[in-house]
Amino acid sequence: EVLNNIRACAREIVEKEIIFA
Repeated sequence: EVLNNIRACAREIVEKEIIFA
């Protein structure tokens, strides 16, 4: 469950990076 939470968090960060790229 913790790993899932971390992956979801990383996914949001990546999406934001793509938006700001």
